[in-house]
Amino acid sequence: RRVHGTLSECLFFFVMKKDIPESEWKSKSDLVEISDAALNHLIMNYFVIEGHKEAAECFQRESGTDPGVDLQSINDRVAIRAAVQNGAIANAVSLVNDLDPQLLDGAPDLNFHVRRQQFIELVQNGDVASALAFAAEELLPSAEARPELLPELEEAVALLCFPDPAASPLQA
Repeated sequence: RRVHGTLSECLFFFVMKKDIPESEWKSKSDLVEISDAALNHLIMNYFVIEGHKEAAECFQRESGTDPGVDLQSINDRVAIRAAVQNGAIANAVSLVNDLDPQLLDGAPDLNFHVRRQQFIELVQNGDVASALAFAAEELLPSAEARPELLPELEEAVALLCFPDPAASPLQA
């Protein structure tokens, strides 16, 4: 008897228990029926998120699956992700603003957290004066407008107390 599950149930099982024997994965996956459309959407989503533009274009032609985004933006997304991963948060913000100037302004939580990371990068690079000015200009107004953000700001600013912020016990 096949149990009809959803793609979400299958993925939940996979995410929650990463190190499972192949035989167990096979037996569990056999219990879940996934439509071709759902599977195609999952594959396309992977190509888009991971920045495989050519694969996404080819898959779109062959399967007819709508990527849900302009495939021309994949290269920009890859550049933004690379900037973030390399600690070049200011560059990442600039790239985002070039693509969509309203994106960060329209998402105050995201904007605060990106700017907070930018502050942390300044602290880690030892640029304390710039970090303090940045916190006062970019972060403090957000925390004053949304008091629930204040503890996160305080934790980030506390990094200034440590000679090596990366070795601090704080979670920032």
